[in-house]
Amino acid sequence: MKKTFSDIFPLPEFLEMRPAGLAISERAVHLVELVKKDSRLVLGRYGMRKIPPASIKEGYINDKNAVITALKSLQKELGIEFVTGSLPEEKVYLFKTELPNNVAEDLRQAIELRMEENIPLRPQDAMFDYGIIPPRAGSDKISVKVSAAPSKMVETYLEVMGTAGFRAVSLRVEAEVLSRTVIPRGDKGTHMVVSIGESRTGLSVVDNGSVELSLTVAIGGDAFTSALQKHFSVGVEEAL
Repeated sequence: MKKTFSDIFPLPEFLEMRPAGLAISERAVHLVELVKKDSRLVLGRYGMRKIPPASIKEGYINDKNAVITALKSLQKELGIEFVTGSLPEEKVYLFKTELPNNVAEDLRQAIELRMEENIPLRPQDAMFDYGIIPPRAGSDKISVKVSAAPSKMVETYLEVMGTAGFRAVSLRVEAEVLSRTVIPRGDKGTHMVVSIGESRTGLSVVDNGSVELSLTVAIGGDAFTSALQKHFSVGVEEAL
């Protein structure tokens, strides 16, 4: 097996920052760490804490203290500091746009001017990131994929993480995290990713390694369980 530079000259342990994955959902917070072992990634520390109902609703954190309490409990148990967090996809907007080549030096400003044409957020009220899409043959345009979210929502998620003792290295859109997890690296095909939670289901279409469409429907595992209970006249445990 061909060795990489980092295999031959690995960073000292204290310099190598390995952020764990932190997911904050409407029912619970999850923390998972992957560690390198024999050139493979294996499961390290992990944990979950339930949060009270309605603490988070439709992506917005309504009860900061409840979420912070759950996060602090995880941080104290696992001792993890650096994390990569996920943002709820129902409050994140994805769009593509094409820009002239002459704006390459100030791409962010050019994207800001296009935002109100594509999403219901003003640039001053949003935080966004973008990635450049490989151009089509013969194209003289720059194609970009943009992810944007309300600034107040992002600031709230960063606030509860920081108060609980975590340092957020980055925030990623939930749909993009899931696609990277379940679709093999290098797969350029078209896929639909379905993520069924307790109270909602996320649907996303991934093409050529990029999330093209993402939406959330307010039907999840709880509705399926309730339907099974009613149809078969059984209890919760059996329906699950």
